[in-house]
Amino acid sequence: MDVVIESLPTFVGLATVISISALIAVLFTTIIHYAVHPARTDENAQLCSTLSTRLGAIQAFILALAFNSVFSEYNELRESIDQEAMVISLVLEDLGEELPSEHALSSIATLANYVYAVIEEDWVAKDPLASNLTADHALYDLRRLLDAIPRNPDIVETTTEIDSLLDEIERLRMQRLFDYDDDLPPLFWVMVIGLFFLALIPMSYFKQTKISMFYLSAYGAATGMVMYAILIYSQPFQTSLTVGNQPFKQVLHSIENEYKLLKNRTDDPNDRRLPEVKSMQATPYQRER
Repeated sequence: MDVVIESLPTFVGLATVISISALIAVLFTTIIHYAVHPARTDENAQLCSTLSTRLGAIQAFILALAFNSVFSEYNELRESIDQEAMVISLVLEDLGEELPSEHALSSIATLANYVYAVIEEDWVAKDPLASNLTADHALYDLRRLLDAIPRNPDIVETTTEIDSLLDEIERLRMQRLFDYDDDLPPLFWVMVIGLFFLALIPMSYFKQTKISMFYLSAYGAATGMVMYAILIYSQPFQTSLTVGNQPFKQVLHSIENEYKLLKNRTDDPNDRRLPEVKSMQATPYQRER
């Protein structure tokens, strides 16, 4: 059921959840009301009113904490994606401005391979951590190309800086991949749904009128709305509210432009296409220190 809801457009999914939760609230209280037939006394009315208020308050508190947590993580993920793209831009700047053209071209093409892999694999794979991590191979290849550059003091300083930037890219990438399937524990959903029905039980004590059914449906709709928001924010890559890869598309455009600029300075200025560099990581590569 949750897979179906996650795949729906945001507005359709929200409307579906609100309708179902409002209907369940009304039907459940109506069934309990006519099935139990409790004694109608002032003491029972006061008790049921107090119970429903306190159970609803507990449920609201838990939902508020969960929503704040997943919403904060969602925003942090978006900031992390922007930061990863920014670090890639810094690497591109160092490659294009500090390295000789003959080494910069292949390095920039390999950096493009990394961005290609992020766009084409990380955002579409069902399990990026278990997939063929082409992006990781591209980063290893880039380090290998940098290690193969003849050393002089200026080159060493530049490659050291690029190496630290690549470490930061790897850290941000792993953080993004671990956030791919950051489900809330099933116990959370069991607890929230259980509290929802528990709060409805004392509400069923009161006479079922059109006004009371309207209030019950409003309570059910509000609960469903918050639960749906928690669900889609906790699945930032798998729902209609997915985080975008636009920052990587923008940096890829910058890489292509930089490659064309450098290619224009070489012996073959007419060949400005960004080549597809095959991974050189056939076997585990030990980085030079």
